[in-house]
Amino acid sequence: MDFPTSMTRNVPAGFFEHGKQRLVMPGVAYQPDAPGENGSERPEPETGGGGEPPSSKLHPFIQGLLQTLPKTETEWAVSARVKWLQTAANVFDLIYKGDGGIKIEMAMAQRSPRPSD
Repeated sequence: MDFPTSMTRNVPAGFFEHGKQRLVMPGVAYQPDAPGENGSERPEPETGGGGEPPSSKLHPFIQGLLQTLPKTETEWAVSARVKWLQTAANVFDLIYKGDGGIKIEMAMAQRSPRPSD
């Protein structure tokens, strides 16, 4: 079966690469490093390379700390917050260079204003 002349006259180059009996679209390779349509550079994806989230670039101790945070908009006792913050301070002392330590203490303070207040 041949395609009518009117159909083949305006066919882009490469469309009949597999013969004139079959209308086949040319293959297009995905090029993630190619610049954008307007010539601008594409932004780097916010991943660690192999599809890992940005947090995978963090030290495993910090990743673990972040994973133990409770969900937002839930209750979190002040004593548990102090314990988490002191653990974070201990991790920082362990993995970063510097003098001195950090001590976290619980004290009564006026509640911070919230956007809904």
